[in-house]
Parts: sequence; C-alpha cells; structure tokens
Amino acid sequence: MAHGGHTGGARSHSHVHHYGGGYGRGGGYDSLGVIMLELIFSIGLCIAAAFLVFNITGADEIGGKKPLEGKYEIVQYLHDDSNTFSNQEELVQGLEYLKEKTNIQMIVMTTTEKLSDKKAVEQYYLLVEDEAHVLLIVPPEGSRHPFYYAIGDDADSVINDNAISYLVDQVENSRNGEYWKQKLYSFADKLLEQSKSEKKAT
Repeated sequence: MAHGGHTGGARSHSHVHHYGGGYGRGGGYDSLGVIMLELIFSIGLCIAAAFLVFNITGADEIGGKKPLEGKYEIVQYLHDDSNTFSNQEELVQGLEYLKEKTNIQMIVMTTTEKLSDKKAVEQYYLLVEDEAHVLLIVPPEGSRHPFYYAIGDDADSVINDNAISYLVDQVENSRNGEYWKQKLYSFADKLLEQSKSEKKAT
C-alpha cells in the first residue's frame, strides 16, 4: 500500500530562552548558566554541521537506482484547476521525462486545502490503482503549508522519501513549469546516476 508524507513549507524554528540564575559575586553568570550556554552553543553547532553534511551528500543519497520494471497505466500528469503553475506544458514535459527514465509516473496536483499524509494517500488511490506512481500535492506559492505526497510501494524502490525531499528542496519556491522541467530532468538523471562507490568499482 502507498504511504504518505510531507516536506517543505514553513519550517518551525525552536527558540531557546535562557533565564539566567542571577549574577555571581564577580558580576558574571553562575557556573550553571555558563554550562547551559555552552550546551546550547554545542547543540547549535551539531545541527549546523548535520545540515551542511546533508546538503553536500544529499544528492548522492538518492542516486544508484534502476528503472522500475513492468508496464503501468499512464494517467493525467497535472491537475491544476487553479492555474497555480505557469508554463504548464513544460512542466508536463519534465514529468514525461521522469517517467521515460524511471518508468514511474509522478502526478502533480495543486490545492489550497490543508491536507494530511492520510489524505494524500486517499487522493493517490482516487487517481490510480497500482503501486507504481507518485503523487505530489503542491500548495500555492508563498503558502506555509508543506508539500504532501504519496508513494506507491513499487515506486518507492526508485523514488523514496529522501528523493521527494530532495526534489521539493529544488522546486518549492517556484511555480514556473519551465523551471520545474529543468529540475525534473536533472532529478531523473540523478536518480539513475551511479553512486561514487559503484563508479570506483567499475
């Protein structure tokens, strides 16, 4: 069965407020306050380092895939009744290229509604009956809502949660079909690109 998820949109920021335990005789923070500040600073550095590593290696993590085997139904690529996207034909060309390369059809749908992972899966099965598709639900430009998606079990072997997050990071600030086409082309190629370890082996 397909599974749902979400990525992108307005990211929550946690703010840590330090209420000092008063000042010591020397006019500085007491030892507990210093320890807390050092701890907060260390955690911040770890988060920044993890974010940097993900950005550097994230593209490599989605590669090394092979096209899905089998023959599957092709349905409408784009559902955009509100005309959220400009250059819709070019967006469809990008989606067709992704299908040609990976044998997985990604369906893009726009909505102004607040959704959930469960609703994304329900919408998936209203559009297709097999497990070889990906549904990406796009909010309006500037919306704080995330991109919801549903991935069929078979499609997950090629386009998984990490891959969807990677793609959304590339396109979430644009609703221009021409821009999406470029990113979908590079996304499809990246999915099938050999990993560094595979390249060394050959």
